[in-house]
Amino acid sequence: MGTTRVRILEDGSRTNKRLGVAELWLAPGFNGPPQHLHRKHEETFFVLSGTVDFTSGHDTHRVSPGQLVTAPVGTPHTFGNPDSDQDASILFTSTPDLYMEYFRDLTRLKPGPEGLNPADIAEVMKKYATEPGSPDHPHNIGAHPPPEATDGPPCPGPGPPVKRTCAGVRRARERQRSSECCSPSCWSGGATCPRR
Repeated sequence: MGTTRVRILEDGSRTNKRLGVAELWLAPGFNGPPQHLHRKHEETFFVLSGTVDFTSGHDTHRVSPGQLVTAPVGTPHTFGNPDSDQDASILFTSTPDLYMEYFRDLTRLKPGPEGLNPADIAEVMKKYATEPGSPDHPHNIGAHPPPEATDGPPCPGPGPPVKRTCAGVRRARERQRSSECCSPSCWSGGATCPRR
């Protein structure tokens, strides 16, 4: 797959297709795929080594080892390795396992002199309910604060703020839509919310 290597750790065969897990290695300077969105699966990216830039919409977040990024259904996103000298690695999950076969299909494409043909990649993406997504795509559910940033000032309301984690991508999206949290941060794994 060009400058990205993928090792499938769980293809869904032992999880009743509920979860796929892979390790991704990004070569130094790898720009990543174009922004895209998924209609039938959600993804998480846990950075193991190096530095990875994740982009959703117009916002790019530099993520370090030990940080987790989520890409809910319908959220345009991409990722790349900004370091021109060091590899980066990611533990990747797909819920359900849909995207494990996508990686296998990419290995079957014939690269040209400049790598894989973007039109061929787009055809493979279609098989897995994935489409190009731009920063202004109507299904972009909003910007996420960078993982290294604080969640900002506490939300107004009774009682002191508490730190809560986004227990699941669906719950996080619901919170974003309902404005339960003043500063949703699925990208960094938590949000500053008023006590309920």
